[in-house]
Amino acid sequence: MKTKLACGVAAAAILLLTSPAMAQTESILQKVLRTHVLTVGTISGNPPWEFTTPDGQLDGYDIGIAKAIAEDLGAKVEFVQTSGAGRIPALQTHKVDLVLAELDYTPLRAQTVAYTRAYSNPASQFIVRADSPYKTIESLNDPNVTLGYALGGDEANIYPKLLPKAKLKAFTTVADDEQALVSGEVTATGEPTVLNIQMMKAHPGLLRVIDPPYDTAITGIGLPQGDFVWWLWLDRWVDNFTFTGANQAMWVKYVGGGSPLVETPH
Repeated sequence: MKTKLACGVAAAAILLLTSPAMAQTESILQKVLRTHVLTVGTISGNPPWEFTTPDGQLDGYDIGIAKAIAEDLGAKVEFVQTSGAGRIPALQTHKVDLVLAELDYTPLRAQTVAYTRAYSNPASQFIVRADSPYKTIESLNDPNVTLGYALGGDEANIYPKLLPKAKLKAFTTVADDEQALVSGEVTATGEPTVLNIQMMKAHPGLLRVIDPPYDTAITGIGLPQGDFVWWLWLDRWVDNFTFTGANQAMWVKYVGGGSPLVETPH
């Protein structure tokens, strides 16, 4: 009986140790180095971070960063396009190795995905039509105001706290939100300053921003939780990317000036 029991316990231990749950999980870093493929989740229609060129290719600040990471890993980059709302699920389901899609840090998001240190910290401003009667942030706190935002952004949490009287209207993409503002479907929307500049260039004389900024983001690379080796490599990569001046050069290439990281008062 003791022999049979001992054999049974040994067999159970072997089964447990060799089960997928107990086997050592391969880091994403190791997988990328082995397969030479880096899968990156991103979005489009969000210049200068992400946009599609006339010949159908993805380009932009985040796209350039993704390609630089892949080059340093000796890997080919494969982009998986998703919506703003699809960025977090893509990481949770391990559909992608990382997300570069202007993914701003929030305490709520950080409960389900991991972040590297910031590679940019853009300020966001409200933007309205040039003929709008609204001149200040406070004036937008009005039941007659409709604020547009793209799904997946943090505006759904920021706006009700900042402007509780205003109505909210969600759109699938930033481009849809922009079009709603231009057409007058919404009163205002809020985007990073650099995107607002792009919007005003695209619609000369039609739009204006409201100062001051209402938020400063912490934009990092998103990755699945629980992979310390992958997080450490990416986090140090971002540090080196900024330290060497490569981040500044990439920002100037796509934005035209300024800096991706601006010191903010604490």
